[in-house]
Amino acid sequence: MATLRWAALHCSRAQFAFKLDFDCYIRLRPFLLILDMLPPPPTTENTIFGMPPMNQSVIHEQPSKWFIHPLYFPYETYLFYNGGPYLMPVSKLAALYRAVVAAPNTGKLMSLPSLPFDDAYVTGVLAEKAKVGRSILPGLQMLSAEVKRNRSEMDRVVVAYEELEDSDLRWWWDVYGEN
Repeated sequence: MATLRWAALHCSRAQFAFKLDFDCYIRLRPFLLILDMLPPPPTTENTIFGMPPMNQSVIHEQPSKWFIHPLYFPYETYLFYNGGPYLMPVSKLAALYRAVVAAPNTGKLMSLPSLPFDDAYVTGVLAEKAKVGRSILPGLQMLSAEVKRNRSEMDRVVVAYEELEDSDLRWWWDVYGEN
């Protein structure tokens, strides 16, 4: 949440903020082309772009990387959210941050201290409370072991994420360099 606040305060001249994890690889030139193809403001000013919005089931059983105790989130599904990396309009960052402390609503929009999964929390709960839409950003690809070093598959990927090891990132750099 601190990142939302910091970017809202210090990045007002930017159109977007892009959130991604450490295990991502961005092919910069194709990524910039995708940004150029997005509709101009005001169309993009109220939309978070990422993977296709999903209505993921909540995992209440251990052990799982995605486990969340029913006490913290008792529902069977999350709100629709963009999983993985996501692109947010800077003009809406303050509204997303304010939604953290917004007055409680009912159901899944109740005030939560946070969810341990930022994509589900920011692009799901906070976006819903702040009335920010969600849409697809082309070129994002969650990787599987079979795909992540297949050059013909990777040529179509602009932003790769999930399960990239250091050796995978080195391979990508060796193949694509600075893009």
